[in-house]
Amino acid sequence: MLMRVRVIDTIDLSPSWTHRYPELEARGEGVMAVLDPEQIKSAPEIEGRTIVITRPDGSVRQLVATTVEVHHSVVGIFFKGASSDDVPRGAELEW
Repeated sequence: MLMRVRVIDTIDLSPSWTHRYPELEARGEGVMAVLDPEQIKSAPEIEGRTIVITRPDGSVRQLVATTVEVHHSVVGIFFKGASSDDVPRGAELEW
């Protein structure tokens, strides 16, 4: 089943601040894409899978989902080595 979900926010993880949070520092640099809770409520089993990202400008790229987690009923997907420029707010993720 094909899933398509909108990114409502992003969090860039960088060593300039993650050094204060060992669990985040261990994850490395990258971006956490926060997904629309109206569209998805539980963590999909997509770690290690390639995700198609359609950015608001219509450009498309593919990145591998490193980690998927749920906090307070909100799903986040972490893309190691990427930034919010790669996965901006308003992007659609498809897997």
